[in-house]
Amino acid sequence: MSTIPVSSLPTVDCAAPQQDEHDSAFWAGVKFGEALVAARREAPLQKKPRLSVDAAEDESMTTKTTTPQQKTEKKNQKTKKKKKPKKPAAYPTAGIRVAEGHLFDSDELPAAVTFLRDHGYVVIKDLMDAKRLEAVRQQLGRDFAAMNTGVDPTLAVEPENKQLPSILSVGIVKDKRAGLHHSRSAWTCRQLAAPVFRSLYQEQDVITSFDGVTFFRPSKKHLTKAPWWHIDSNGNIACTQGVVLLTATTKYTGGLVVLPGSHKRTADVLADVKEAGKNPCKNFLQLDWTRPRMVNLFAECGGPVLVTAPAGSLTLWDSQVVHSNVHRLATPGPSMLAEMGGFSRLGVYVSMLPRPVDVQEPLVKNTGGASRKRKHASSTQRPKKATPAGETRAVRERLLSTLEICNHWPVAPNMKKECLAYPRPASFLPLSSSALPIDTIRAEFGELL
Repeated sequence: MSTIPVSSLPTVDCAAPQQDEHDSAFWAGVKFGEALVAARREAPLQKKPRLSVDAAEDESMTTKTTTPQQKTEKKNQKTKKKKKPKKPAAYPTAGIRVAEGHLFDSDELPAAVTFLRDHGYVVIKDLMDAKRLEAVRQQLGRDFAAMNTGVDPTLAVEPENKQLPSILSVGIVKDKRAGLHHSRSAWTCRQLAAPVFRSLYQEQDVITSFDGVTFFRPSKKHLTKAPWWHIDSNGNIACTQGVVLLTATTKYTGGLVVLPGSHKRTADVLADVKEAGKNPCKNFLQLDWTRPRMVNLFAECGGPVLVTAPAGSLTLWDSQVVHSNVHRLATPGPSMLAEMGGFSRLGVYVSMLPRPVDVQEPLVKNTGGASRKRKHASSTQRPKKATPAGETRAVRERLLSTLEICNHWPVAPNMKKECLAYPRPASFLPLSSSALPIDTIRAEFGELL
């Protein structure tokens, strides 16, 4: 293998190449950076000494600084969650007595109405005879079975069944998907209660609410909570509420509790609600019985009573009376529990009011005055309606068209649809509606729509 002599290779000029202006600036920057690093190594960066109180005050006049404590407080304000109002202590159920003198037959309606106006509640004890009661219970059993919740048509249910569409803490069905509020059993109960409401209002044309169903379970683990005192009116308009009971209400079942005569003290209740910082204009006002004004009201009204009633009866109460429902007040024995079966309380809520009527209002001539402008002196004005009949019709048609479950009011603007406060757990079986078709409701129960 031959080699190339060195002398034959081309010569290379190894001198530094001529640098242009940009290269000079680059190398100058590199040298400056190396010098800066070397200087920092020799004299490391010193922390700023902590100033004394006087020096800190002087410096705060010229520069805006944030102390560690201020930073912590600012951080806490951002992350701090709004505290929920503290719930009042549970009302002692030992102070609830059993009502007396509140049971009336259907042929004693004048006396029953007088009792209702005086005390705020009453019971019509013979709304249904035994045969009709059994038929309605059987229909309710079929409606429960249709919901796909494991309830037998005979209303037998396993003690561990968790599929029922109820808010267990208050024993009220508020799930639209269940359809119980528009089931045949619910509409039958409304139809049966209508004659009582017609006599109460001295008005033949009444309309019903689209209320729900209530049920209690007899086992101890399914007990509802202590009374949650409230009124269903803001004082502007009152409504007579009711529940058609398919089981008896006793101290062993629990049920409706009221504060007798409190419907005459609505001004005190609304004043307390306002003092508590709540909106007194709502049609559902939950009350704190531990507040001084309410403590006095409970004492002056003689304390709450449990409104006992037989199966097949209609319990009525004024929407302005302080009321709630409550779990059982005494423990039933084994034989009584066996007799109750799957449910210790079964009922259908129903409220009615006379149907609003379109009234041809006269035109009111505005005669003007010193404070009015001249151009308005001869104008005409129509008085403003409080609750137009047309609005009630429109609201009811809209709610019926989607088979909504509603509150205790049958008229606008108070009539509102109810919504679940929480979704049905995904582990539960999907509900099947027991609601009747809208055409069937119109055909069979149209007089109450």
